[in-house]
Formats: sequence, structure tokens, C-alpha cells
Amino acid sequence: MMRRRMGRGGGGRGGGERRRGEKERQRRRGEEEGEGEEEGEEEGREGGERRRGDEEGRGGGKGGGGEEEGGERRRRERRRGKGGGERRREGRRGRGGGERRRERRRGERRRERRRRNVQDENPREGKKKVKKTGEGKICTTAIKFNNNTLTDLNGLSDIIANMLFQPEVLSSVDLSFNDISKIGIEICSYPSIKFLYLHGNGIYQVQEVDKLTSLTNLQDLTLHGNPIVEEGGYRQYVLSKLPGLKNLDFSVVTKADRNDAITWGKMYGKRRRGKKKKSQEDG
Repeated sequence: MMRRRMGRGGGGRGGGERRRGEKERQRRRGEEEGEGEEEGEEEGREGGERRRGDEEGRGGGKGGGGEEEGGERRRRERRRGKGGGERRREGRRGRGGGERRRERRRGERRRERRRRNVQDENPREGKKKVKKTGEGKICTTAIKFNNNTLTDLNGLSDIIANMLFQPEVLSSVDLSFNDISKIGIEICSYPSIKFLYLHGNGIYQVQEVDKLTSLTNLQDLTLHGNPIVEEGGYRQYVLSKLPGLKNLDFSVVTKADRNDAITWGKMYGKRRRGKKKKSQEDG
């Protein structure tokens, strides 16, 4: 009985050791298999990464080539655009140079015409044909002496008598842009004058307007551009002396202007006359 128990007990111990050994071997096998799986997974991961890198490399190569081609195309287009812009600018410069040359030639021709006109004693003819008599006198009611170098009106009556067929019907005289400082009494020899242009001269005494009172038909008068316009009450003085004016300095004379001129004449007219007498006595 004793032996059997002991034998069984020994057999039990041996069986337990065997089981433990088998478990240890299984554990080791499991660890080895786990390590193999991990290594396989790592190898799989590395392989996948390599494949993705290859694919990206291939795709990047293609994309890079496309970008290089696109960049080259854009550079070529820019060069063409720049060339076109330069050609357009050169064309504009050429056109501008031609226009400047033409303008220079026109200016030279104008100066040459003026030089000839200054040297020519005969009056210049305008675009409209002027009627002339058999004696060569002009049939007109208007005459222009503007843009010259006249300093006075001495001899004006003789010139008009030699030029015009009927000087007594003269209605418009243009003496603007000269160097006239005083209004000559020669202009008052033509009472039919309606339009008298004296702007752009050197008339410095407003009392010179008094000489025009005999021109009863005068309607339009210009004096702007003369020193007298800087005097206070210039417009009122002129309208008080020439109440029949309809336009002064290309400005319509209104009812208010006439009323102001009347009031101004009552208030300051006597002072002006006094100054005029004093200046004459000094002279």
C-alpha cells in the first residue's frame, strides 16, 4: 500500500514536470511565433512604405515634368508678351515722332506765312472771297487790325478811306491785341460803328472811354485785358458814359448793371470829373 502511494506520488510529480515543460515549450513557441509575426508585419510595413515611395516618386516625376513643361510654356508666353509690348511701344513712339515732326512743319509754315504777311503791305484775305470795286477798294462793313503792333490810331482815317469803298457805313472795327495806350479821335469819325474791340491793349486811363460818347450806335465794346479794368468801378463808369451798350467785355449788360451805373454816376461822377480836370491841369 505504501509503495503504491509512493509510486503514484512520484508519477504525479513527474507528470507535473512534464506538463510544466510542455507549457514552457508552448510559451516559447508562442513567443517565437509572435516575434515572427511582428517581424513579418514590420517587413510588410517596410514593403508597403517602399511601394508607396516608389509610386510617389513615379507620380512626382511625372508631376515635376508637367510643372517644368508648364513653367517653360509660361516663360515662352511671357517672352512673346514682352516682345509684343515692346513692339507696340516702339510703334507708338514712331507715331508720336511723326506727329511731332508734322506739328513742327506746320509751325514753320505758320511762321513763314506770318513773316510774309508782315512784309506785305496789302491786307490779308480770309477764307471768304472779298468783293472789290474796279478801283480795287473793298466792299465791306467790317475791318480788322488785330494782332499787330499798333501804338496809336494816327492815320487810321486815311487807311480806311484808301481801303474801303464806303467807309461811312463801317460798323465793326477790331483793334484788339495791339499796343494802343490811348483811344484816338479818328475812330469817332465813323458814327455807324456798332462793334468796337479794344481788348488786349495798354489803355491805362478810364477817361479815354469819354471819347466814345459820340458813337451813338455803339452796342458792343471790349476793354478787358487793359490796365483800366483794375480800377474800382470800371464797369459802372463805362456804362454810365455809354448807356446804349448791350454787351461789355463779351458780357450782357443787365437792368441791374444799368441801375448800378446810374447810382454810381450820381455818387462818384463829379469826383471823376474833378480828377480829370486836375490831371489836365498837371499835364
